[in-house]
Amino acid sequence: MSTIIVLERSTRFRGELEVEWSRTSGSGRVGAIESAASVADVFELSNANRNGMLVADLEMGQAEVLRLLERWDRNWPIVVIGPPETAGLEWPLRELGATAVLFEPVNPSRLMATCRRVLKQVAW
Repeated sequence: MSTIIVLERSTRFRGELEVEWSRTSGSGRVGAIESAASVADVFELSNANRNGMLVADLEMGQAEVLRLLERWDRNWPIVVIGPPETAGLEWPLRELGATAVLFEPVNPSRLMATCRRVLKQVAW
Protein backbone atom coordinates (compact mmCIF):
# COMPACT_ATOMS: atom_id res chain seq x y z
CA MET A 1 0.00 0.00 0.00
CA SER A 2 1.16 3.48 -0.81
CA THR A 3 0.69 6.82 0.83
CA ILE A 4 0.07 10.00 -1.14
CA ILE A 5 1.51 13.04 0.63
CA VAL A 6 0.10 16.36 -0.57
CA LEU A 7 2.21 19.45 0.10
CA GLU A 8 -0.11 22.45 -0.04
CA ARG A 9 -1.26 25.51 1.90
CA SER A 10 -4.91 24.49 1.96
CA THR A 11 -6.33 20.98 1.87
CA ARG A 12 -7.90 21.42 -1.57
CA PHE A 13 -5.95 18.78 -3.51
CA ARG A 14 -5.93 16.35 -0.60
CA GLY A 15 -9.71 16.68 -0.31
CA GLU A 16 -10.19 16.26 -4.05
CA LEU A 17 -7.99 13.16 -4.08
CA GLU A 18 -9.85 11.63 -1.13
CA VAL A 19 -13.25 12.23 -2.73
CA GLU A 20 -12.09 10.94 -6.11
CA TRP A 21 -10.40 7.92 -4.52
CA SER A 22 -13.54 6.95 -2.59
CA ARG A 23 -15.70 7.56 -5.68
CA THR A 24 -13.57 5.41 -7.97
CA SER A 25 -11.85 3.12 -5.47
CA GLY A 26 -10.50 0.08 -7.07
CA SER A 27 -6.87 -0.93 -7.17
CA GLY A 28 -6.25 -0.61 -3.43
CA ARG A 29 -2.73 0.71 -4.00
CA VAL A 30 -3.33 3.82 -1.88
CA GLY A 31 -3.47 3.33 1.86
CA ALA A 32 -3.71 6.95 2.94
CA ILE A 33 -3.74 10.48 1.61
CA GLU A 34 -1.90 12.82 3.99
CA SER A 35 -1.56 16.61 4.11
CA ALA A 36 1.77 18.32 4.64
CA ALA A 37 1.90 22.03 5.46
CA SER A 38 5.68 22.29 5.14
CA VAL A 39 8.71 20.56 3.67
CA ALA A 40 9.58 19.33 7.17
CA ASP A 41 6.14 17.67 7.32
CA VAL A 42 6.80 15.99 3.97
CA PHE A 43 10.04 14.44 5.22
CA GLU A 44 8.45 13.40 8.52
CA LEU A 45 5.51 11.73 6.77
CA SER A 46 7.69 10.08 4.13
CA ASN A 47 10.01 8.71 6.83
CA ALA A 48 6.99 7.11 8.49
CA ASN A 49 5.87 5.40 5.25
CA ARG A 50 7.75 2.88 3.18
CA ASN A 51 6.05 3.46 -0.17
CA GLY A 52 4.31 6.44 -1.60
CA MET A 53 4.25 9.44 -3.81
CA LEU A 54 4.31 13.18 -3.32
CA VAL A 55 1.99 15.79 -4.81
CA ALA A 56 3.50 19.28 -4.43
CA ASP A 57 1.58 22.50 -5.10
CA LEU A 58 3.78 25.33 -6.38
CA GLU A 59 1.49 27.74 -4.51
CA MET A 60 3.51 26.68 -1.44
CA GLY A 61 6.30 28.73 -2.97
CA GLN A 62 8.29 27.98 -6.07
CA ALA A 63 11.64 28.21 -4.30
CA GLU A 64 10.45 25.92 -1.50
CA VAL A 65 9.25 23.25 -3.95
CA LEU A 66 12.46 23.51 -6.00
CA ARG A 67 14.57 23.11 -2.84
CA LEU A 68 12.44 20.11 -1.84
CA LEU A 69 13.09 18.48 -5.21
CA GLU A 70 16.83 19.13 -4.84
CA ARG A 71 16.87 17.47 -1.40
CA TRP A 72 14.47 14.60 -2.20
CA ASP A 73 16.36 11.36 -1.64
CA ARG A 74 13.55 8.85 -1.89
CA ASN A 75 12.54 6.86 -4.93
CA TRP A 76 8.96 8.06 -4.61
CA PRO A 77 7.43 9.71 -7.67
CA ILE A 78 6.56 13.41 -7.46
CA VAL A 79 3.68 15.20 -9.18
CA VAL A 80 3.94 19.00 -9.19
CA ILE A 81 0.90 21.22 -9.69
CA GLY A 82 1.26 24.88 -10.63
CA PRO A 83 -0.61 27.85 -12.02
CA PRO A 84 -0.40 28.37 -15.80
CA GLU A 85 2.08 31.23 -15.43
CA THR A 86 4.64 28.76 -14.04
CA ALA A 87 4.67 26.65 -17.22
CA GLY A 88 8.23 27.82 -17.91
CA LEU A 89 9.36 25.81 -14.87
CA GLU A 90 8.25 22.46 -16.29
CA TRP A 91 11.67 21.31 -17.50
CA PRO A 92 13.62 22.54 -14.46
CA LEU A 93 11.06 20.69 -12.30
CA ARG A 94 11.47 17.53 -14.36
CA GLU A 95 15.27 17.82 -14.29
CA LEU A 96 15.10 18.00 -10.50
CA GLY A 97 13.02 14.82 -10.38
CA ALA A 98 9.35 15.65 -10.92
CA THR A 99 7.65 12.63 -12.48
CA ALA A 100 4.71 14.65 -13.80
CA VAL A 101 3.86 18.35 -13.94
CA LEU A 102 0.27 19.61 -14.16
CA PHE A 103 -0.84 23.18 -14.67
CA GLU A 104 -4.11 24.63 -13.42
CA PRO A 105 -6.93 24.14 -13.86
CA VAL A 106 -6.60 20.60 -12.58
CA ASN A 107 -9.86 18.80 -11.98
CA PRO A 108 -10.05 15.99 -9.41
CA SER A 109 -10.47 13.18 -11.93
CA ARG A 110 -7.39 14.30 -13.92
CA LEU A 111 -5.32 14.55 -10.74
CA MET A 112 -6.40 11.09 -9.59
CA ALA A 113 -5.78 9.63 -13.05
CA THR A 114 -2.26 11.09 -13.02
CA CYS A 115 -1.60 9.71 -9.53
CA ARG A 116 -2.87 6.25 -10.52
CA ARG A 117 -0.77 6.27 -13.70
CA VAL A 118 2.34 7.31 -11.79
CA LEU A 119 1.77 4.68 -9.08
CA LYS A 120 1.36 1.96 -11.74
CA GLN A 121 4.71 2.93 -13.25
CA VAL A 122 6.50 2.52 -9.93
CA ALA A 123 7.59 -0.97 -9.06
CA TRP A 124 8.41 -1.56 -5.40
